[in-house]
Amino acid sequence: MLLWLPWIDHGKSYRPVALALRAHLPGQPGCIASRGLGEAQRAVLDYHAGIVTQRVGRHTRHDCALLLVQDNARLPETSPGASWKKVWEGNRAGDRTEKLRLYSKGPFQN
Repeated sequence: MLLWLPWIDHGKSYRPVALALRAHLPGQPGCIASRGLGEAQRAVLDYHAGIVTQRVGRHTRHDCALLLVQDNARLPETSPGASWKKVWEGNRAGDRTEKLRLYSKGPFQN
């Protein structure tokens, strides 16, 4: 069983995707809203990359300039609105259905 752990971890771990997301954030990202992320995903992003998000609903207003959305990769992408620009997209290596997308409102510099 121990021989398979690195392979399982590579495909299922959020660590690589959390670090890739962190690399695309500005130095001081400020508030990051999230939609569709479960508590486990939010905790793992915080643990591996220090990314803390504020959960919002589909119609909840927020003042964050960044929005992290978890979508189903098999469905068409749903934009959060005309004022949002997609600046990053990623997923775990072993998960073909989950897609994380980072959107920015206004100018974005990483």
